[in-house]
Amino acid sequence: MRIAVFADVHANLEALLAFIEHSSDQQLERYFFLGDIVGYGTNPNECIDVLRKKDNLTSVAGNHDTAVLWKTSPYDMNTHAQESILWTMEQLKNENIEYLQGLQSCSISSGVFFCHSTPGNPESSTYLNSKPKVLMAFLRSPYWLSFVSHTHSPLIMSKEKYLNIGMDKVTTGKKVTLHSSKRWIINCGSVGQPRDGIAGGSYCIYDDTDNTVEFKRFSYERR
Repeated sequence: MRIAVFADVHANLEALLAFIEHSSDQQLERYFFLGDIVGYGTNPNECIDVLRKKDNLTSVAGNHDTAVLWKTSPYDMNTHAQESILWTMEQLKNENIEYLQGLQSCSISSGVFFCHSTPGNPESSTYLNSKPKVLMAFLRSPYWLSFVSHTHSPLIMSKEKYLNIGMDKVTTGKKVTLHSSKRWIINCGSVGQPRDGIAGGSYCIYDDTDNTVEFKRFSYERR
């Protein structure tokens, strides 16, 4: 099965629609969305409407999604994020509030773990951006393979034996085989607000038949 894993749309409708168009040519059978549909951008309702209508999609909550519901505090975020969340609270339709309320912090499918921040504590806002944090994520999680987002930068994290931690940056079109001798945490990057210095949104495709992950980039119109 070929599965698209994407995240961090952040109310960027142009990017979300461009992702859907780009991914429609990838012979996909399932989609996993790893959270942060809202925040920063100006089209939260439109983006949630798109996800609600998407077939074969499983979604989990990100920290912006929980903040807009006051499950976590927006005042723990930076000023720009705070202002965006408070504005979004006033914009959301009731049916989209209900949709966000129904999202869980993680999902498990065929032994693979999906969440926004870290498999070690999926309800936290931990950034997996250093080897000590990645090591703790592996030690606190039993899963061979996990998919995350949150940093807005695609990354391949691996653990071999006890303390051998790999953190490999991703180039466009990179395809990696997930060898069973290692454990893996894959960051899919961001659809709507990439932060790795490369133009265009990013996502990845997990093929559970041949155990590969391929990273994709797409362009979208910026306002």
